[in-house]
Amino acid sequence: MSQHSEGANPTPDVIKIVTRINPSRKANAAQEEYHTVIHWDRIVIVAALVVFAIIATTIFTYRALTSSPETEAQPLVETEIIVPDEVSSEDNSPTQEQTQATEQPAVAEKTVTAPLPESTIQESPPQEVAASAPLSMDSKTEKLISEANSELSLSSPSAGTIEPEKPVVEILSADINRAIFSHTVDSDKEPTQAISRTVTIDPSGLTKVHFFTEINNRAGDTFTHTWFRDGKKIVKVRIPIGSDTWRCSSSKYLDKNMAGNWEVKITDKKGDLVASGAFTFTAG
Repeated sequence: MSQHSEGANPTPDVIKIVTRINPSRKANAAQEEYHTVIHWDRIVIVAALVVFAIIATTIFTYRALTSSPETEAQPLVETEIIVPDEVSSEDNSPTQEQTQATEQPAVAEKTVTAPLPESTIQESPPQEVAASAPLSMDSKTEKLISEANSELSLSSPSAGTIEPEKPVVEILSADINRAIFSHTVDSDKEPTQAISRTVTIDPSGLTKVHFFTEINNRAGDTFTHTWFRDGKKIVKVRIPIGSDTWRCSSSKYLDKNMAGNWEVKITDKKGDLVASGAFTFTAG
């Protein structure tokens, strides 16, 4: 007889297996990898900034070493408009105030004084001037030149036997009565102390030369005085003519740096040459 009844199920034997896996530390370390990333864009930007700074520093240093200050002073020029005799002071005072320039002392620093802005000076095309013989000087001009020669002879005994040459002055228009170089102009606006052909610098270190003209029948015209030194144009001065009887002059201060052959040409509004003069300036 069996130990179990016929209707009961047999109970099988059960085996339980448990497996534990411990990961190795070496395996974990092998799985951690490090990567190096180089940012080339940042490196390029920094390199470009360094190169730019070097170039800028080089240019600035070069300019600082090669630059040189301007030391030559520009000549001073003065324009004088002389009131005509036949016009009253009330009628002429506005014109005189508008056209007369103010004298300025000479300076040795960087000083630029121009008679008029270049924009107001209209260049006229060169025109042919018909050759004509210079007009003879009047008695006043001859007297001034004679006085200047006498003064030179007295101040320099060694030159008493040598008569100084007269400045070269040409009058090319019948409307010009007089054209005279002088050192000064008196209270009546007449030129005094006429210059010689060669002008020597004053002991004070500054010499002034006027070029005076007396004009007839040119009311409404404009005369331009152009000063040249050794053939190079230095300055142009425009002088409006206010009446048919008009006296005017332009003048220039000369210092030791302005030695050379000087020439003044006077042209009218059409550009025609009406008078000219020349002299030599020496520094001693």
